Amino acid sequence: MSNVRFSQLPTVVALKDSDILAISSPDTSTPPVYTSAQSPISQVAAKIVEDTTFTTSLNTTNKTVAGSINETLSNFANDYSTSSAYAVGDCVLYAGSIYQCTTAIPSGEAWDSTHWTQIKAVDVGSGGGGGVHYSFDERVIGTWVDGSTLYEKTIYNAGGTYGTISIAHNITNLGHCVSAIGTSYDIGYQEGSQRIGAGDLPLPRVASDGNTVGIVGVNSTEINLMVPSAFRDSVTDIYITLQYTKSSS
Repeated sequence: MSNVRFSQLPTVVALKDSDILAISSPDTSTPPVYTSAQSPISQVAAKIVEDTTFTTSLNTTNKTVAGSINETLSNFANDYSTSSAYAVGDCVLYAGSIYQCTTAIPSGEAWDSTHWTQIKAVDVGSGGGGGVHYSFDERVIGTWVDGSTLYEKTIYNAGGTYGTISIAHNITNLGHCVSAIGTSYDIGYQEGSQRIGAGDLPLPRVASDGNTVGIVGVNSTEINLMVPSAFRDSVTDIYITLQYTKSSS
């Protein structure tokens, strides 16, 4: 902004309190009408519009910033091509946003949003280190120790029952589940004749009488959760976040 020529705006520098506060009538019962300050303000506005050096400099700066952003994005990922093949984890630019491939595309195809997930710059190559962003949508979060792509997805179940609860995760080609963590809301479970402790609780939920609500296992189609009969209908709003690989893309 060094090209802004404030030297051409002497009126602004010369403004005084007496100028700004000058009114046409000293009668306090009459709303004040500002007079002498209006002329300098209009002159300033006219000078800014007139100053082509200032406006040209501003436009140039805007174009430079926009160009730098586009160049940075282009260095990170190329535009999506309907004739290119993509592997899981590849990144592309599409409609001005960065997307990461979640389903391998062996040959060119028209854009299919189900094969991609939109990502933030902090997520790229973070392996989870860019922050935790829980989502009901499947997303790529990094690479597992064997080199395979690592995914994450959160699954919800309303609960309100007991025994073995089977919760469908709707994950295609689940390979190895490397992590399963969760939380639930307990409206207060029955221990003897007393209703105990309502609140949000992490899984496993261990009661004082030894009863435990916990994840039993994860298979190719569902999560199995055990809710002892002592809890009856008290465990609700179950959220389970899985981190996993896939047997194929």
